[in-house]
Amino acid sequence: MDAIPVASRLTTITVHHCLRLLVVGILTAAGSQFSTCFGQGSLTPPGAPAPTFKTLSQVEPRIPISTFGTNLTASGSYYLTTNLYNGSSIGDAITIKTNMRDITIDLNGFSIISTNPAGGPAPVGVRISEATNIMILNGRFDGFDRAIKVEGAFYGILIENVHAQGCRRAGIEADGVTGVAVQTVTIRN
Repeated sequence: MDAIPVASRLTTITVHHCLRLLVVGILTAAGSQFSTCFGQGSLTPPGAPAPTFKTLSQVEPRIPISTFGTNLTASGSYYLTTNLYNGSSIGDAITIKTNMRDITIDLNGFSIISTNPAGGPAPVGVRISEATNIMILNGRFDGFDRAIKVEGAFYGILIENVHAQGCRRAGIEADGVTGVAVQTVTIRN
């Protein structure tokens, strides 16, 4: 191993020592500014996570329909849970009576089916009598005299994404009251 002269060893130690002192001095002077760059608290959460969202039934309470011959007597959001068949029933599948308002019926992709032969009793899929702000959505009607019948003084009826087939008289029929100026039925696919 080569011997390093004493003078150059002292010079090397002194330069390293001076650089260390300089770096320590700079870090000490700027220490308060560097502390904002580093984490300032515990990373341990205060407790277990809790649910923060509302369920669908809390956001929009919905009422199931699972039987043919249902009368809707309260405002709200309704939905089918299965296909509805009339069997031996000669009545309407779903009825919305006079002065009802703000009802949504989501057929939920299901069908409402009448198996009554032509010439026999001819029920209606959904009968809306003098009601306001009614929506019927997302399903199919088959074999009725009329899939949807709106009658009397009505306003704000929306029928959307509904398919009517095999209806003997009309897919959708709107019979308003003579002299009533504003009646609206909107049909969308």
